[in-house]
This record gives sequence, structure tokens and C-alpha cells, in this order.
Amino acid sequence: MKHSWPLVMKQKSWIMGLSLFLACTNCFQTVGQVSMNVQKNKKNLINNNYLESYADLLTLRAYGISKYNSFTINDEPSGTSIEYKPNAKFNIVFGFNYKWIGLNFAFNFPFINDDNEKYGETKRFDAQLNSYGRKIGFDIWLQSYDGYYIDKPQSFIKDWNDSLPYPIRQDVRTVSLGAKGYYVFKHKKFSYRASFIQNEWQKKSAGSFLVGGFFSLYAIQGDSSLVPHALKDTFSLASNIVLANMYNFGIAGGYAHTFVLKQHFFLTLSLVPGISFQSIRTIAENTDYNNKMNAPGVLLQFRGAVGYNSERLFGGLSFVNDDFALQTSESASLTYRLGNFRLFTGYRFVVAKKNKKKK
Repeated sequence: MKHSWPLVMKQKSWIMGLSLFLACTNCFQTVGQVSMNVQKNKKNLINNNYLESYADLLTLRAYGISKYNSFTINDEPSGTSIEYKPNAKFNIVFGFNYKWIGLNFAFNFPFINDDNEKYGETKRFDAQLNSYGRKIGFDIWLQSYDGYYIDKPQSFIKDWNDSLPYPIRQDVRTVSLGAKGYYVFKHKKFSYRASFIQNEWQKKSAGSFLVGGFFSLYAIQGDSSLVPHALKDTFSLASNIVLANMYNFGIAGGYAHTFVLKQHFFLTLSLVPGISFQSIRTIAENTDYNNKMNAPGVLLQFRGAVGYNSERLFGGLSFVNDDFALQTSESASLTYRLGNFRLFTGYRFVVAKKNKKKK
């Protein structure tokens, strides 16, 4: 069964151009952040009792990263749900930044990602840019995933155990495009950069309220109903969708805080909820339940980081996660999730010392 994708997903030349921009920006994203940091320190726009900048040091780093895009179909009358996940890949990245130069190089090692027999093969393009400016930050993403597996199959497959392959749907495809922006109120004392980019050091605990806006486009398609045959009697007919196209935009606001112990150990937590206007179109396996509706939607963004930071050495882990909850009909809803997880370490080097002027 074939159905059309939304118009924005058909503009291949436009998508390819944006993809190239995101890919390049993702490689060089530290460039703008570092140079801007140098200029602003000269203007004393940070409180040095709380923050220290290391833009003038050569920073070498290595990190492992896993990106994802999953979705859950929720049937409200029965209270049941089914979650689709891609086969996650873990890439190793090596990079550096110094003043206005920054580069990252990613490697995919087959011996790390050798589980296609259990979770199936997922073909993907995933460009995620998380930019952390002094006052204003933004996230941009473009994702295309082909091939999913169904999580927690023990809920509907009798005698299933973890040694068996998961139910795989190679025909399921998703495309996601979106952006978010936010303003950091207490940017002189609180730094996202210290926790997520590591070109600064948060020496004392501090936090800030955030406010911003967002939009996203999301599409899901399968060759048949996304609800497995074994669960069709449990789910309502409106939940047995084959395709869904969703558009939403809204405002968000929340709070972020970094807890610092003995100047070096940190824990950063950030929660930014949002409310949106959404327009959604679904095609069900039974065409009598095709639906198009406009309704409120909900965004819930979590960011977190924990680790060690100092003048030279740093390390830890961080994650960025966005949940979009959308109503697909009066009796069904859909939640899609995107984000990334990083495990990082690095070291800063002094390249050249300034000559002291003689009195």
C-alpha cells in the first residue's frame, strides 16, 4: 500500500541543500562559538567568579555519540501502546578546537555496531546541530530513518525472550525536520557551554530561566498498519495507521541549573516544556478512519550532563532529548522522540604564552 509523503519531504534539492548545510555546520560548530566567546570576554560579559573561558587554549577531545529517532503509538481507550525504535549506532569522534578553528571527525567501527540480526538494519541520515551561544542557543535537526524494530515484544508475543530477534519492520520510514531557539536570562553566571561543549568551566553552582520557540515537521509511513496483527483487536481502528504527516509550532520555557561540587564535579539538568499548535493527517488501514485534525500539542525537552571539569582535563557524559506528544484522533495519540547521547573526554593545551611587557 503506497501513500504520498507531505510536500516538504518531496523537495529533494531543498532537503539536500539543508542536509549539506547541517553536516558542514555540525563539523565546524565550535568555530562561531569560540570566536564569539573571545570577543565577549573582552567586554567582561561573564562573571569570572562563576565562569572561566578557555577559548585561547588548544582543546583535544574524543567522544562516543549515539543519535536516535523513535516513536510510540498510544491507544487511549485500551491504555496500550507500542514503541518503534531504530537500530542505534555508536560512533567514535575525534576533534579539536583552538580560537576560531574547530573540527570533528567521526568513525563508525563495525565491531561496535554488529547487531543487525537482532534489531534489523536501519538506514539513516541524521544531522543534529546543538548550538550553545552566550545568550541565545538553538537546535536544528534533519533526520531520515528507514527500518525499525518493535520494543518490548514480550507484551504481545507469547514465550518471547531476550535471546530472540526483535520484530523488525524494514518497511517503516520516518522523516523529521525542525528547529528550536531559546534565550538564557542569567548568561553571565550560567553556561551551557561548560557542560556540553567544554570550552568553559563552571566553577560555582548557578542556573537560569529559559524562553523560546520551536517548530517541527514529522512523517511516518509503513506498507501496512503500524500496529502488529497480534494487537489489532486491542487497538481501536483509528490507531491502526499506515501513514501520518504532522506539523507543529509553539512556544517553550523552562529552567536549567548546574550543581558544582568542589569546583570540578558538575551535574547539569535542564527541563523546558512547551505547548504548540499542531496540524496532523493520518491514513488508517481501514480508510473509514482516515483523519485530519488541528489540536494542541506538547513538547518536553530534557538536557543533562555530568562529569569533571578543570583548567586542563575534562570528561563526562551528556544527553539531549525531545519528546513531541501529538493527538492523532479523539481516541489515539502519537509521541515521537529524538536526541543524542555523548560520552566525552578531552584535554586543553597552552599553545603560546603572551610576552609580559617590561616596566
